[in-house]
Amino acid sequence: MTAVFLSNQVIKNAILSFILTSFSCDGMVIITLSASLQSLKPRPCEGNSCPSATQVQKIVFYSGLYLIAFSSGGVKSSLLPLGADQFDDENPAERTKQGSFFNWFYFCINVGALTSSTLIVWIQEHVGWAVGYGIASLCMALAAGCFLIGMPIIRTREPQGCPLKRVLQVLVACLHKVNLRVPADSSCLYDVQDNDFNIQGTRKLAHTTQFRFLDKAATMSDLDCKEGGEYSPWRLCTVTQVEELKMLLRLFPIWVASIVYSIAYAQMYTTLVE
Repeated sequence: MTAVFLSNQVIKNAILSFILTSFSCDGMVIITLSASLQSLKPRPCEGNSCPSATQVQKIVFYSGLYLIAFSSGGVKSSLLPLGADQFDDENPAERTKQGSFFNWFYFCINVGALTSSTLIVWIQEHVGWAVGYGIASLCMALAAGCFLIGMPIIRTREPQGCPLKRVLQVLVACLHKVNLRVPADSSCLYDVQDNDFNIQGTRKLAHTTQFRFLDKAATMSDLDCKEGGEYSPWRLCTVTQVEELKMLLRLFPIWVASIVYSIAYAQMYTTLVE
């Protein structure tokens, strides 16, 4: 969520992705050092007695873990839209390549997960934890380096505002107009000209008849105007804003259905270690 907010409000997606990739690389280096240096490792067990780690050793180790956890969540949420930005949806040829990109992206993620859960785990158990972590650190460093080299040719978009705010505006506008009747003619709903959407970098969406109760947010009333004749975005939303929320609602069942799969998928990271 933090990465999504930053990429939409403050930092370009490409820059944020590189920063988070660098953080992940730093975290892997810290973990590697924690498993390599004697001063950062607990003393070996003597019989049934195993000395506990010192406070400094715990701080170093957990700081690496938390840095990886923070950056990994951000990288996963920022890389996918960054990849989508490299293709023009208006171009049929690039739209086909975009679908191919998503397929290869998911394939590479699973190959990486399979490799880390089998080969890297085997190396850690039979060669050494430091070697296993070192290989992962090297891979992250190579990824960050390749990303940096490709930065000049990457397509980037300027931050366009928080999408969550647009969703909340639709919900609040609906609550204001809960007793208002939606017009039968969709052309009577509030919308803006194509030029305004081009300036904002937003694509105009066509009206759909599903979830008609949300159309209340785009239904105009006398109370929608602020001082100066402008419409309040918290009382009147465009058809495109309403359709964006409708799209999220249509995706909700798919998200719910994937929860069970995600739970089972997450077990792959711990099965072999246990």
